[in-house]
Amino acid sequence: MIILEQFLMIYLRNKEVHKGLLRFSEVSTFLIFSLNNNKYSQYKFANKTNEINYKEFLDDFYDHINFDDNFAISLLPQFIYQNLITISRFVKFFNEDSLIENLFCTKALVYFSLIFSCQNNLIRNPHFRMEIFDIMIFFFVTKDAKDKTKRINNIYKLLNERFIKQSLMVSILRVFVDAERLGTSNQFYEKFNVRAKILLLIENINKGYGHLFEENIKTYTEKYPEESRKMINNLLNDLIYLNDECIENLKTIKKYEDLLDDKERYNSMNEESKKFEESRFNEKDRIVRAEIKLFNVSLKFLVSLCKILQVFFIKNEFITNLSNFLNYSLNIFASPLGNELKLKNLSDYEFNPKFILGALLSVYSAFYDKIEFIECVVKDERSYKYQNFERAKNLVENSGKIIIETNDFNNYLIFFEKLKEEEKKIKEEEINYDDAPDEFLDAITAILMTDPVELPKSHVIVDRKTIETHLLSDQTDPFNRSPLTKNDLIPCPALKAKIQEYMNKKKKEKNSKMDVEK
Repeated sequence: MIILEQFLMIYLRNKEVHKGLLRFSEVSTFLIFSLNNNKYSQYKFANKTNEINYKEFLDDFYDHINFDDNFAISLLPQFIYQNLITISRFVKFFNEDSLIENLFCTKALVYFSLIFSCQNNLIRNPHFRMEIFDIMIFFFVTKDAKDKTKRINNIYKLLNERFIKQSLMVSILRVFVDAERLGTSNQFYEKFNVRAKILLLIENINKGYGHLFEENIKTYTEKYPEESRKMINNLLNDLIYLNDECIENLKTIKKYEDLLDDKERYNSMNEESKKFEESRFNEKDRIVRAEIKLFNVSLKFLVSLCKILQVFFIKNEFITNLSNFLNYSLNIFASPLGNELKLKNLSDYEFNPKFILGALLSVYSAFYDKIEFIECVVKDERSYKYQNFERAKNLVENSGKIIIETNDFNNYLIFFEKLKEEEKKIKEEEINYDDAPDEFLDAITAILMTDPVELPKSHVIVDRKTIETHLLSDQTDPFNRSPLTKNDLIPCPALKAKIQEYMNKKKKEKNSKMDVEK
């Protein structure tokens, strides 16, 4: 039995076996691609060299392939795709260097993954598309390759391929958005597992190929603005959720540690209570480890996006949610509240408050010259506290342990200096709208509307900004769950004029009062 096991292991690790499997996957991808255009059916096997003559096919792939609407490909049986996934997983597990040594075969697999993981018109099942996306993870996110320099050089070589340069980030970000469809009922955490892989892939690409990342992000937002809005909205929602979950779970773990330290109290508990506390600790411990990993990579991604897409964030009105998230987080990591998170073995959880604080300050610094953002930060009545920003500045200057780039911190100092000035300005210009008629208030937020719109099915009136933010996550009417899109919204010009008239009147009253006081 032992001899048989040894023989199997030798066979399974045989490079020729891996090469044969990858050649099979190469043939399979070629046949799938050939269905797209009869032009490519002319490519044949070369009998002597045992190679597929379709290097030219892959070289001009970007110019000719179009999978937006291909009925023939959409009818292919699932096992064909599953074979390619299984082969990639098998080779990755037993000898991932084979993926590098057979780079042309890997290139075909990456092309396949890039296309099919993000085209829901070809493969309807989102779970299966996520499996196809794993092929890219197998190649680009590698830890155990024997010659890492060779692996990195070959990855860069592959990233220079025109089709991959043009399509990689678009495909990745489309999968990121599409993962939201996995977040329903009992599959809620599945979307986080998928996004963790995606963000790890993005981090690997950004580390060694930053200019490709930046170029592709800009191109993606220009070509697909609506998808980009959904992507950023999903990222912010994830961060807000994960931030709350991580903090609450860490507090629970801290309480259990305190309980164990209090011997008298712990010994006075009955066995059932002890088992309950231990069970709860084990559950929170397992969950929070996964949540912290995803929170860390999500926060890194947010920092990168904010440095590249400041104008996009402002233009698409994400700065309110962004500033609220930052202020809320700063209120924890730059204040005494953070003491509640000081566990005995904090590093075991990969939870680094110094990294988190540095990342938060880096996001603030990305908007140091954007007055719209600074205004949103100061207007956050829930979490904005000037002393938190001052304390964060002092922590960086005095401890020297906060993880932040020098240039980012210099920009943060400029941002910090503008806070007091903006705070004073807002207080002077602040107008009390507490006596606004109910018809002027948003039905969801109860805040004065500026651009009222009517929902066609429920006939409820809300502010355009409020409902458009809702539609990024859920394409339904929040009052009756009927289908709803941005184009269905009905403007209310008469009501808008009334609200504007009311606001102008309140402004005049304030100015008159200030003149009298002078």
